Amino acid sequence: RGKSGTMFPCDELQAMMRATRNRRYIVIMSDCELWNQDEAIEKVIKSVSEYDRLCVFQTKTGPLTTFAQALKEAGADVFPIQRIDDLGYIVMGETIKEYNPEYDVPEWD
Repeated sequence: RGKSGTMFPCDELQAMMRATRNRRYIVIMSDCELWNQDEAIEKVIKSVSEYDRLCVFQTKTGPLTTFAQALKEAGADVFPIQRIDDLGYIVMGETIKEYNPEYDVPEWD
């Protein structure tokens, strides 16, 4: 049986990450079912520094995929989205917390 899933843009992500030395806020929104999962895990982890913040919003319901779990184990903030209606609120809430830490964002289930 052949592989299926999204082809993650590993080289493009690495190029963007190398373009600046500033602290970065990286957001990945995906069902996290990747065709090139092993390469994506390796390159994402290698590209993120200890000063960056990586957030993964997994839009596939159910348990974390291998990709999301590996990034979580590497220190990413991973949000499994259970209801599509919550996606915008969770993404915006986390983004507001990143850029305005004093803003009191409600916690989402």
